[in-house]
This record gives sequence, C-alpha cells and structure tokens, in this order.
Amino acid sequence: MPFEKRQHPRAQIAWPVTLIGLDGLAGGVTYNLSLAGTLVYCSEMPDTDENVSLVLKPVESQNILATAEMVWSNALISNNNKMHAMGLCFTHIPHRGRQILSEMISNHLKLEYMKQFFTKRLSCWPLSIFNKMKLHKLKCRLCKTALLLGPLEVMCPVCENPLLNSMKF
Repeated sequence: MPFEKRQHPRAQIAWPVTLIGLDGLAGGVTYNLSLAGTLVYCSEMPDTDENVSLVLKPVESQNILATAEMVWSNALISNNNKMHAMGLCFTHIPHRGRQILSEMISNHLKLEYMKQFFTKRLSCWPLSIFNKMKLHKLKCRLCKTALLLGPLEVMCPVCENPLLNSMKF
C-alpha cells in the first residue's frame, strides 16, 4: 500500500454540494472527502476570491455548512461536457457539522474495509454457499474489481459503474 502523506483519511463519497461564490450559486458533487477538504466536480466554476462557502448535502443527514479555500482547479472535458474540478481545503466547519462529517467518513471507511475484507476472504468458497446466501460474485467490467454482492446491488461500490454487463465468476 502506498504511503499516504495526508493527515486525515479520505473517503470516496459522492454528495451533492452547493458552492456559494461572488456571482451566485453553483451546484456540484464531491468526489472524495476528508475532515481537511474535498475534491468537487461542477459544471460551472463559481467566481470566487480564493475562498468559497459551501453546503454539503449528505443523503443520510442534515446539511453541513463550511467555508473553504480553493487550493487548485482544472477544467475538464468529459463526454463533450465541460466540467471543473476543484481541490478545496476547509477553513471552517461548525462543531456539529464537523462531528457529522467525521462520523460519516468513519462509517464509510469501515464499510469499504468490510466489503474488501469479505470479498477477499470469501473468494475461495464454493459457489453453492453463495447461492444459499443469495450472493453473487462479479467482476466489474470498468474497474475490473472482484466483488461479492447481494441480490439488490446494481452499482459497483468502487467506481459507481452500473453492473448490468459485468462478468460473473
């Protein structure tokens, strides 16, 4: 595993976010998130003076207000759509918002660890056990990750790709 220099662990969490700039609002999505900052993708770059206010909108909880400093930004073209990526470093998050963020990141990382642990451990079990448990082993066609999924899961937890045409093994 490569050495990670960051002080806070990052979780690949995609939450809607509203950026509040000098010229109004811009909508976006977080790509990864830590207590120190986040990577945000948005269709329009907000006009800022290097500081931006934002509202993180977790699905499972109340909104989190924060202010951040823009560390870097890039313009990207994806599927003929112009996108902007911004690295934001949080400068202020109210205490309750910081608690919520910390709990959600911790829970997400624990869940990801458990998925990886059980996928690796159970990969050598006979197929009959998976059939009884109504689990199936797939390999994502996009990121090639081996997965152990329940009957209702339709998205790859690693790359969030639909698993419609993925390979069973």
